[in-house]
Amino acid sequence: MKNGSVIRKTALFLFVFIALTVFAVSALGEGEYRVLQNGNYGDDVLALKQRLYTLGYFSNNTFNNRYTDDTAERVMAFEAACGLEQTGVATPALQALIFSDDAVSKKTGKNASGAVPVLPEIENSAYRTIGDGAVGDDVLALKQRLLELGFFTAKAETAAYNKTLGAAISDYQLSLGLAQTATADPALQALIFGESAVAPTPAPIGSTSTASGYVAVATPVPAKTTAPTSTPAGPAKQIELPELNESRFLADPSAEPFVYADRDDGHWYYISQNLYIEIVRMQNKRQNITWFETEILCTAESMPQAFLAQGSREDGHNYLSPKKIAEQYDAVFAISDDFYGYRWYNKQTQGVIIRNGEIKANASAPANNKGWPYLEILALFSDGSMRVYESDEHTAQEYIDMGVIDTFAFGPILVKGRRDRSVAV
Repeated sequence: MKNGSVIRKTALFLFVFIALTVFAVSALGEGEYRVLQNGNYGDDVLALKQRLYTLGYFSNNTFNNRYTDDTAERVMAFEAACGLEQTGVATPALQALIFSDDAVSKKTGKNASGAVPVLPEIENSAYRTIGDGAVGDDVLALKQRLLELGFFTAKAETAAYNKTLGAAISDYQLSLGLAQTATADPALQALIFGESAVAPTPAPIGSTSTASGYVAVATPVPAKTTAPTSTPAGPAKQIELPELNESRFLADPSAEPFVYADRDDGHWYYISQNLYIEIVRMQNKRQNITWFETEILCTAESMPQAFLAQGSREDGHNYLSPKKIAEQYDAVFAISDDFYGYRWYNKQTQGVIIRNGEIKANASAPANNKGWPYLEILALFSDGSMRVYESDEHTAQEYIDMGVIDTFAFGPILVKGRRDRSVAV
């Protein structure tokens, strides 16, 4: 990278995943629920857990965003309280009930009105959910459509779900930044057979199909229900910033850095001649969720760096708080890493760890392991780009050979296969 080039990064490190998650959720349409079941993850899974906690089905409010066996058990408990079949799957209709005033509290066994809860009527889709075990003309049509789009890698000849179709569905989900479930729910099929598609659309379930296995019909619009979350609120005060250049750095080359901090309003700035940082606190009072969003712009001279805790042991093997490490290096903005030091200190598997081009650890967990953390890799390259990898996809030396200067092992991966959003100017 040439000196003076500008790298624009919105929501660096963990925050970049938040921005891409918003994209993934919005791809299914604002105000819609997707089918949630074991293996899914996302903001909607987290919101579901928060809501079930409010209703008393979770005993603590410390959650990740992954739908697990434990999540399914809580959903079944809610279904049982409502007198519904216990499936452990959060269908759009069930989520609409969970987020409504008719939801049954575990503590009282009743809802706000005291009436027997009824699943809301949701318009039937022309598509069913296609997953493991599915057989039919619509399965064959889905294979043929994904073959046309370049995702299905074999001849579309059979009408049964198989691993090849599952991989094609996952690849299509990956192309949209969605969770890779290998299952095509109605909303996903509506995207695959959208209005802009040049291929015919599969016949709705129960209709008469042609010899080719599908006929052209109007694409249904996925049913819309009440949105699970309200509009989040951010800082309210208007801030007068100093004069900035077109790259949003200080225009005056001799000016002192501009620093602004308002904890009550939830708004912070740090702006210099080569660094722009804005932090905003966002809140969703309905869901009782608070989070922080950060935008960072930097030049090649102010690229992000990884710092190791200084202490009596070799750097990196000292167990210090993130605040203490930031003070040691006089950091302007710091994000705590993957707790590599904590795992080292407690003799846990550390993952593939590189710090400033030096290998610190090279033992990881197998991909798709069910332990926590997943030890999936966020790799920072010397040009400022970032990519994610499975926990055992490469060795530490292979990352070094690829030009990686830092790796962070945590997870889960929210978006994979999309180009990083940095722009070189």
